Amino acid sequence: MIKSFFPLLLVMLYLAAMLFKNINYQGTLSSLLMGPTIVFVVITVILAIIFYSVWDVNMWEGWTLGSNGTNTIFCEQNHLTEFIRQRANTWSNLAYLFYGLICAKLALHDKASKPQANFITRNPTISWVFAFTFVYLSFGSFFFHASITRIGQQFDMGGTYALVAFPVLVNLSRIYRHYKAISDTRLAQITIFAAIVVFGLLFGLKWHINSSAALPALIAGVLVSTLWYHGTSKAPCQIWFGALAMLSMTTAFFIWWQDVTKNWCDPESLIQGHAFWHVLTGLGGFFVYLMLRSEKTTAPPAQG
Repeated sequence: MIKSFFPLLLVMLYLAAMLFKNINYQGTLSSLLMGPTIVFVVITVILAIIFYSVWDVNMWEGWTLGSNGTNTIFCEQNHLTEFIRQRANTWSNLAYLFYGLICAKLALHDKASKPQANFITRNPTISWVFAFTFVYLSFGSFFFHASITRIGQQFDMGGTYALVAFPVLVNLSRIYRHYKAISDTRLAQITIFAAIVVFGLLFGLKWHINSSAALPALIAGVLVSTLWYHGTSKAPCQIWFGALAMLSMTTAFFIWWQDVTKNWCDPESLIQGHAFWHVLTGLGGFFVYLMLRSEKTTAPPAQG
């Protein structure tokens, strides 16, 4: 059943490619993807060589297990005597790395070309933080599913929260400027400082936060703050990216539920529902980023 979602994934990628010309990038789609793809392949090959050369090493013996180690939450079988304890659920996290590399390429583009379309393109550091959240989650979730440890789980959820929380912070910053004059540079500095504080708190308080409530609340925060901002600013953007983000996240949650309830389950298969969750949630976050940078500001940035 999970395989039937491949066509939906391809349709979403096709629609995103059709919207590509609207993300304020002065180049072709192939030029945008080439560099990140090369770096991604190189990193993947290096990791594969490293990890598969020590496949049978029980690296994590003695480490405190996370919730999926003490109780099998996901469908995939835990191989507790191997370096990579969950194969598909571990390697699928490299999807987040790929999205992060594209954000980094767009940050470099904005620094060099200085497009003035909107708050995101005028401040490349914002794109760098988006890149960081993807890479952070890629590392954290890779670490968790490879080790099934408690500390890995903390990095996993810290990265998940960061990826969803940052768009909320960006929206709140832009809403703030609607009511109070402030320079782009100052606003970007405030946004990044707030992100550092929030990311640190979400990581440090992981074991005091109910993720079943916090994650949906943050996702709702992205939706509400986006509607609030565009309701006040009236700035046009490619709302289709938002629709693709919602479709991707909805599909991800549906597949995640089928995985944890074992409705679609083959423990030894390399096609796992939770692996699809990684690909689709990352894609949803990436679509949110593209929607933000597709905005066409209707007025020059406020100064103050």
